[in-house]
Amino acid sequence: MSTDAGHRAVREGVVLVRSTAARVMVRGERAYEQVEALCPRDLFVRTGQILHSLVLDPAGGVLADFYVAPRDDEFLLLADGIDDAQLLAALGSEAAQASSGLTESHALISLAGPYAWELLAALLGPEVATIGYMTTVPVPELGPDALCLRTGTTGEYGYDLLLAHAEAEACVERLRTIGERFDLIEVDHAVLDRCALENGFFSPRQRGLIGRTPIELQLQWRVRYDHPGLGPTLSAARDRHIEASGQRLSWVIGRLEDPPAELGVLVRDGQEIGELIDGFHSPILGCFVGLALLDPRIAYPWIDGIWTSSSGTPLELRVEAPPLIQNRSLFVDPKKHVYAHRHTDRFPPIVPGEDS
Repeated sequence: MSTDAGHRAVREGVVLVRSTAARVMVRGERAYEQVEALCPRDLFVRTGQILHSLVLDPAGGVLADFYVAPRDDEFLLLADGIDDAQLLAALGSEAAQASSGLTESHALISLAGPYAWELLAALLGPEVATIGYMTTVPVPELGPDALCLRTGTTGEYGYDLLLAHAEAEACVERLRTIGERFDLIEVDHAVLDRCALENGFFSPRQRGLIGRTPIELQLQWRVRYDHPGLGPTLSAARDRHIEASGQRLSWVIGRLEDPPAELGVLVRDGQEIGELIDGFHSPILGCFVGLALLDPRIAYPWIDGIWTSSSGTPLELRVEAPPLIQNRSLFVDPKKHVYAHRHTDRFPPIVPGEDS
């Protein structure tokens, strides 16, 4: 299955992904304090809820996308971008002794797309498919400790199923069987990463982002600069960024058939104005979509012109504000829409300005 076909399925149907995110359960009397020391924002979250934050490196740079889901006296931690060993090391030796990595025992299966809810409902019942964003619910039908999490970084409906490996393959086979009427396909993380870029979501696999500060990546809402443990590190990283270039993460689009051969320095009107750090040709938008760190004087939507890449290639780029599309999931109503009737249902166009 091509990447383009998978990309379209995320925007118009449903896909299945086997997640590689680290998964760790923190236990013990001091579990709250240990997770609080790692999480750079207030750990104000209850059983059944999910807190979205970041894992930071010792210098205050972003290391991984981070989810915290308490389960009574335990904390389920998911960190996309690192493995179990790295997440346990970030927790510290004391916490690691009372914690356990789950990757060897549990699979994490993800569904994404505007009709992901309908496939999940066919598997587990309508109640599970309608849980709120950033919440969890036990799904004993898939195993004694199986859990469904509603997350997603594509702008479409997204669900994660955490279940023991012994039940995982049987679950995948059931999804494939049920999914035949949804044209379900399995894709890798590259597809979700591209969809995340279109929507303005952070992905640890987007090139050039790891190690950047939350202020550079516009992720300050996920941190607390007066955090009792991590605040000084975050503040120092922010100050270094402001004293240096002060560049801002920006989304750019261009009339290109393919991404530039070389990412790197961008020049505009003879002046170096930033760096192109990632990009791809979007089959939905029909143009090049990229991420750039730009001089704050031009890091605003609708600034355009002829830019030059590090290879000397002239680029017609325009700064845009994400999301770059109108997600179909915003308009699909589980009370009246189904995948089988998608061609007769009337929705706004996915690409703004196009005919529906």
